[in-house]
Amino acid sequence: MEGTRVPTGKDTRLSDQKSRRAFLKAAGVAAAGVTGGAVAQFQTLDSATAATLVEPPQATLTTLSSRITESTGVSLRDFGAVGDGVTDDTEAIAAALASGGQILVPSGNFRMTRTISRSFSGVDLRGRPGARIFSDTASALFRMLETDEAHFEGIYFEITTVDAAPDNAVGIFYSLSVGVKNVVWTDCTFRVARRAVNAIKIVADNANGEFCVENVFARSCEFIECARMGLEIQDHTVNPTVTRVRNVGAINCLFESCGALAHGIDLSFSGPILGAASIQNRFRGSITIALECAGGHLYPILTDNTFEALGANAQTISLTGSSMVHGPVIERNRSLGRSGFGARFWNLTDARLSHNILQFNGYVHVRDCIRGVAIGENYDSGGAYSLFVESTPARECADNVWLRCRFSTLVSAAPYSVTRFYGAKTFRNTVQEGSYGRKLGVRMDQLAGAELNELRRCCNQGTAWAPIRSVPLLDSNRSISIDETDCDAFVFSGALTRERLVTFPPCNRAWQMRNATTRVVSVTAGSSSIQIRPGESRLVSIEVRTITYA
Repeated sequence: MEGTRVPTGKDTRLSDQKSRRAFLKAAGVAAAGVTGGAVAQFQTLDSATAATLVEPPQATLTTLSSRITESTGVSLRDFGAVGDGVTDDTEAIAAALASGGQILVPSGNFRMTRTISRSFSGVDLRGRPGARIFSDTASALFRMLETDEAHFEGIYFEITTVDAAPDNAVGIFYSLSVGVKNVVWTDCTFRVARRAVNAIKIVADNANGEFCVENVFARSCEFIECARMGLEIQDHTVNPTVTRVRNVGAINCLFESCGALAHGIDLSFSGPILGAASIQNRFRGSITIALECAGGHLYPILTDNTFEALGANAQTISLTGSSMVHGPVIERNRSLGRSGFGARFWNLTDARLSHNILQFNGYVHVRDCIRGVAIGENYDSGGAYSLFVESTPARECADNVWLRCRFSTLVSAAPYSVTRFYGAKTFRNTVQEGSYGRKLGVRMDQLAGAELNELRRCCNQGTAWAPIRSVPLLDSNRSISIDETDCDAFVFSGALTRERLVTFPPCNRAWQMRNATTRVVSVTAGSSSIQIRPGESRLVSIEVRTITYA
């Protein structure tokens, strides 16, 4: 068909049980394990996240491996499929799937006119170069009923139906509230450009049992112009009492220009999921969100992804929702050029971020997060802020640390800052040994009741941190900004004609202060104050709003 890209594919053959298990492990299957030990495993993840995935349960996989190894590898054409792009091959495909085992899809355009609904347990559907299965009438190709162990490889799946009406419930592959386990798509291409459905949609809402959806992965696949979403896995059960989804994700996939007709999301994990993973994926032309984890996740792994040519309002990474996200690992993700608005990290506890390099036109928005640690981050904004940290009235945003990170903006001018801390419950956050680049404005400020947030030993505009800050005073009172407190000592200077008042923000720090003027300088914080006489030096400590001195 003109204008349709058909994958080159590989002439793959099945190997023995050992290599089959190795393949499933490499694809990321069973990263979370099976028992309570899975939580401990994720709590101790280090930077080699992808390499620490747990060995999958072998008993069920061995069953499928034996079946497939013994299969003769029948072809769709053995069941009467034609593959000319005109003949209705639906019944032939359904008959082939019912036979189970390995099924080869030869080169050709195999047309379906309705959705096939069935269990795919034991199915191994493999495409030859140029294999394509499509429909020009249906909204979905395959509905997965209760399925355990299935594999799809090297096939171009497409829906060409011309209809902009969204259908949120379906996809080229989809399931609704049933068990789906040990399913892998490898080297497949998905395209549904003109109808607002997904490529793959797995729904665990109200499904029976804990971990009823697990070990579901797309590996080395392409999601091209999927008009609603590329890959979506969700559990939107109201007030869930068990975790229904674990160990799901995408590895080394391309998501390009998805969501043009609805939602605009490329890869979405939504709801309480244990161990969602996005590793080494490429996101190009994202419209609203490239990579989303929404809801109360446990230990999501988002590493080594790249982002390019995003829409003006698109988020590179978005972790949001009303429930807390526990222990996310977000590492080595990278923008390929400046695009998109930024990233959202909301409601995270004990997050670990490291060496993410993001270029955008808005800011990285941190909201209601506690005890997060970010190391070696680089946020380069074309807008007013690089990092915006805030709390809502319901939650705190506190005790987060950014260590040896770089923050830069192109247009940060008053009343903006490169990093802003905002809200009455935003406190005790620290940027330490960071580097700042800005065109105008200040490095850091705190507004709307935010306090006790600090800069410590940060470089500014390529100038190394200086331990001593000189503060010239005029015949008017002076307030020290949070940006100016990043030093170990203050020297007050100036030709004064009367006593001056210098006010510090609430903080938890100590400085050596020297009065080099000819008048008394009164240092205040809150309702507490001390006097430093001309020529006198004192070690001054401020604990929130109380001043003490030695």
